[in-house]
Amino acid sequence: MKLEERTTRKGRAPAGGGPTGARPPFAVRLGSFSAAVERRTAVAVAALTVLAAVLAFVGLCRGDSWDPPGEVFAALAGHGDVAFVVQEWRLPRVTAALAFGAALGAAGSVFQNLTRNPLGSPDVTGLDAGAYTGALVALTVLSGTSVQLAVGSVAGGLAAAAVVYLLSLGSGLGGLRLVVIGIAVNAMLTALNSWIVLRAELEVAMAAVGWSAGSLNGIGWGDLRLPLALLALLAVLLAALARPMHQVAVGDDLAVTSGVRLSGYRPLVVLAGVGCTATVTAVAGPIVFIALAAPQIGRRLAGAAGVPLLPSRADRRGTPAGGRPDGADRPGPRGAAGRRRHHGGRRRLPPLAAPARGAPMTLGPDRSGTSPGTAPRTSDSQEEPTAMPRLTADALELAYGDRVVSPRLSLEIPDGAFTAVVGANACGKSTLLKALVRLLTPNAGTVRWDGEDLHALRPKAAARQLGFLPQGLAAPENTLVRQLVARGRYPHQSLLATWSPADERAVVEAMAAAGVAELADRRVEELSGGQRQRVWVAMVLAQETPYLLLDEPTTFLDLAHQYQLLRLLARLRDEGRTVVTVLHDLNQACRFADHLVAMRGGRVVAQGAPRDIVDAALVEAVFDLECVVVPDPVTGTPMVVPRA
Repeated sequence: MKLEERTTRKGRAPAGGGPTGARPPFAVRLGSFSAAVERRTAVAVAALTVLAAVLAFVGLCRGDSWDPPGEVFAALAGHGDVAFVVQEWRLPRVTAALAFGAALGAAGSVFQNLTRNPLGSPDVTGLDAGAYTGALVALTVLSGTSVQLAVGSVAGGLAAAAVVYLLSLGSGLGGLRLVVIGIAVNAMLTALNSWIVLRAELEVAMAAVGWSAGSLNGIGWGDLRLPLALLALLAVLLAALARPMHQVAVGDDLAVTSGVRLSGYRPLVVLAGVGCTATVTAVAGPIVFIALAAPQIGRRLAGAAGVPLLPSRADRRGTPAGGRPDGADRPGPRGAAGRRRHHGGRRRLPPLAAPARGAPMTLGPDRSGTSPGTAPRTSDSQEEPTAMPRLTADALELAYGDRVVSPRLSLEIPDGAFTAVVGANACGKSTLLKALVRLLTPNAGTVRWDGEDLHALRPKAAARQLGFLPQGLAAPENTLVRQLVARGRYPHQSLLATWSPADERAVVEAMAAAGVAELADRRVEELSGGQRQRVWVAMVLAQETPYLLLDEPTTFLDLAHQYQLLRLLARLRDEGRTVVTVLHDLNQACRFADHLVAMRGGRVVAQGAPRDIVDAALVEAVFDLECVVVPDPVTGTPMVVPRA
């Protein structure tokens, strides 16, 4: 096994571990297996493992009387007077406590991650109550064997999960609505369980009430063989789902466009979570609070990213989700990027947007030799590319349910160009981008990549070609900048190889390109809105795709950083990337884009080079705005001046 220290800046680790005090993680490589492990997580896991072993041994020593540790060690080897008591009575209960506690903690983590809500725990949302209902049916209607209890618990938990999901279908699996519906289902199932107990025969009712308290008393090896085998299988399943579960935490849109197959992932993760909690319920009865609290305690101890139990400090200050209040996006110690004069010729960037030695490409000052705010290309270069388009849309009908947004939309994205999609609010710009990256399946028509149906590609294969940055992003609490950027590497990773030197290089280069290398060890929630947006851009750059699609990427950026970001996208275009972005500022779109797509009412009104299509008539047709279109005094591109 080989251990390697990761670096967050090219060639060296940050001294002191950065502002958070976090030290860089190390890479573990063993044959085909590779992973990046955070030091604090490793220390926390090791410490908790030792603590669990100590408590387990104390549990073996403790009974009606205290047995000396030496006698307990001898009993575990089959010697001494207390051998039977230790091996047949205490050891099964200690084993059950460790296994069941881990299972409930895993179930809580699964559902809190799935719902992105700290209250999305099986004991809160009715899944425990549903498992208990299934077990009660097995006790009262059937003979109540261990197999019947296990099957009944799993069936009851799955039924409760299905009811909660169907009732909250309008909002999906995330958000407060699912939790509120789960609490209501939990209350109804609790009442149903009480009714079942009251209607049962006295002996069955007494057994059910005693069992409902949740206890490991009286558990032996015969009760544990099947549950432990089932939990072992579920542990393997959860280990296989850990990477997509980690990716889904940043949002469904980014998960899908980075290669997660949500349609297959969600049923499996629900089955694993319900299986864990139902197995425990079948043997020990309903045990509350562990699934709710254990994931939060574990994340706090390990300093890991996850769903916060309480609002972050920024949220408690009343800060919007996007970042700091207006005006708080101030430059760092290097000064106001983009506002100083720079000299020297521009150096060509490597294909992956890596910084050339001595001339890094960042969201900082312009190094193109032009004055601040000008497009990297000259006005003569704003011509229609001649390459055959790889990404096309043919007669798409795009809709959300019964509401049709675009009745018949056809479009070709010029390869190797900077395409800007403009139009009034709710005209279908974001819907178009979602269709182009497989987030929205057309009712009719086809999105094609290299002539083939894009939806026929495997998720990770598509994610290696198309990178997408949606709106309204929120990172899990405690996520470091370098950790968030590293999520962009998911399409290039396998089940066993989750961190390679190529991943490390891509993350370092993406952070340098986006100008966030100095923020690598900062927590995302501590950054300003503009800094956060640059971190998200770095994550998409780390995905290393030939096509980049961005939905309003200048959101939360001040004017200087807007132009720096657009210059970065233009330079990526110059290095061979194809850039497609939704912009609200028509003047910025005209200045930086080679190809403009103007939309209204879900249809393409006009498309082409900005100087060829943008005039006062088009602006009035698209935006209902009377204006004068004049040449930009700096670049000569069309500039819209509204009439008084």
